[in-house]
Amino acid sequence: MRNIRLKKMIQVGMPDVVKKNEIRLLQEAVNNLLI
Repeated sequence: MRNIRLKKMIQVGMPDVVKKNEIRLLQEAVNNLLI
């Protein structure tokens, strides 16, 4: 779900700070799955 949101943000041209935060949240979610 989060990766789909990130893809849409990139497509509509969201500011980099918003995209970087979303990438961080996505990475945390992936890391939690691997623990």
